[in-house]
Amino acid sequence: MFQSIDEISPLQPARADLLSADDAGIPLYLRRHYWWAYIHPRGVKFFDRLWVVNLILLGNYSRLRDRALAEFGSIPERAAAALGAGCDQVLVCNAMDAREEVAARIASTARRDPALAVALRTSEARVSGFGCGERPDVSWDRVREVADLARTLGGGSA
Repeated sequence: MFQSIDEISPLQPARADLLSADDAGIPLYLRRHYWWAYIHPRGVKFFDRLWVVNLILLGNYSRLRDRALAEFGSIPERAAAALGAGCDQVLVCNAMDAREEVAARIASTARRDPALAVALRTSEARVSGFGCGERPDVSWDRVREVADLARTLGGGSA
């Protein structure tokens, strides 16, 4: 087990136990060269943060992400595909100006694609009752109690 962050240096040779055949799902180059960032638990806890990834990519995370996603189609095309694959909703948070185009594309695609039309009807039936009906009167103290419990169960401090 490692004792300090210095012991998970990228300059160290890869550890044999991190290159075992048990890791068949992890590409060999990651296990061999980047184990310190992607495999070791301490590395993952540090490097699996958006700001660190953006720093490593010299501030190019958003641009590279958008170009990679564009390989799978436009935002409206990806939204329609996600709904067709069974998602109940799609969020268009980073491209608010695309909301109307997304809704139009989904409606247009559903008219031509029976599978998407069925998926949308199924999703609508599944979520139609959300937010409807009477809401129980919950005290603010109870909300805080449940939040503290969630933090405790999640490994944080209350």
